[in-house]
Amino acid sequence: MNREEILERSRQENSRHDEREKNTFDLAGNMSSVVGGIICCLIIIFDSIIGKKTNASIWSVYFFMTGTNTLIKARELDRKKDYPLGFLQVGLGLAYFIMHAIRLVREING
Repeated sequence: MNREEILERSRQENSRHDEREKNTFDLAGNMSSVVGGIICCLIIIFDSIIGKKTNASIWSVYFFMTGTNTLIKARELDRKKDYPLGFLQVGLGLAYFIMHAIRLVREING
């Protein structure tokens, strides 16, 4: 392959998205994760103070969201040190999901 063929192939691969658009999607994804995390934390705090109980479903969403984010960054940026934290977060998300499911089953069964 010569230089022109490489440049043409690159243009074709990137024709649907320019760099600004990619950066905008990255920023939007990061900011929505941060805002989602903040809202989850606020709901957890309000439920703990007002409802005097732990909201397992919100914890599940929060930990799955942050764990997925951490694992994808670890894989894409080849940061092996981030894998334990990512798996811990996903594990906590799964644990809280199970707690939420158990609570729902108990409520249904009386």
